Amino acid sequence: MDTFLVKPTSEEVKEWNEDKLLRWIQLKQPGLLEGYNLEKFRTAFIRGRVFVKHAGNVDFFEKKCKLPIGISEELADLAKEIVGRQTTGMKSDYLSYHAHHVDSKLIATQEKDDRVKLCPTNFVSPLHPLSVNVW
Repeated sequence: MDTFLVKPTSEEVKEWNEDKLLRWIQLKQPGLLEGYNLEKFRTAFIRGRVFVKHAGNVDFFEKKCKLPIGISEELADLAKEIVGRQTTGMKSDYLSYHAHHVDSKLIATQEKDDRVKLCPTNFVSPLHPLSVNVW
């Protein structure tokens, strides 16, 4: 089945023109955009890239597109649903990478700290006339 009907990725949606985005919204939420509100949405000329960019941003749909609050909430949620699927995996990868990076830095710091502890603190060369034996 075409991902258009199921769960498109945000990268796929970013490539959609305004007609394809509108068809998808109407398939996902039948009756959401009708009559005057449909015309407002068409007039706003929202393509996939803009839709994804404003995921979760109710104010964008309400104030910029001049849509009622209920429709704005649903459109923001639809966009967030698309973006949420992709960022869940990205966040996991990001956290995994940074946890590994922090671990390696911590280990390197601990190793350096252990080497410093092995060195005598007031060591002066035995060849130096004022040398102090700290061993």
